[in-house]
Amino acid sequence: MRQYISELMPLIVEALLDGAAATKREVAVATLGQVVQSTGYVACHFVTLIKIAVLFFIWWFYVNLY
Repeated sequence: MRQYISELMPLIVEALLDGAAATKREVAVATLGQVVQSTGYVACHFVTLIKIAVLFFIWWFYVNLY
C-alpha cells in the first residue's frame, strides 16, 4: 500500500476538506486512520496538518455547540 500513498493522501485530504458532505469527511477520517495504521505513514506536510487541525477544531466546536 505504501506505493499508493502519494495518490491516496491528496484524495483523503480533499475529502476531509469537503465542507458540504459530513459522511464523506467521516469516511475520509476512517480511511486516513486505516492507511496510517497499515503503513505507518505519517504526513509531515505543514499545510496539510494545519488544514486538518482547523477541520478538527470546527468539528469539535460544532459537536460541543449542539
